[in-house]
Amino acid sequence: MTRVVTTTCRYKRPPKKRKPGPAIEQRIVAAKGLPLRGAAPSQAQTEEHRRRGDAADALFHEMKRRIAAAVRSGGAPPPKKP
Repeated sequence: MTRVVTTTCRYKRPPKKRKPGPAIEQRIVAAKGLPLRGAAPSQAQTEEHRRRGDAADALFHEMKRRIAAAVRSGGAPPPKKP
């Protein structure tokens, strides 16, 4: 026998309208020292980005090499969880 499940949603009133406050002049201010969104990256930033990418690649290849050595020597990696 199947049970019939019924649910009811409680009515939620819409939020109250806000009264207009005093007019405040808003300005967009860029943080000091940060490049603007369309600006070209500096040479130092591109070199650092490349250096970090090379370090990540080297770390990944080292990890693969260690796993391959462990599998070859008989110490298989731990089994996957079901």
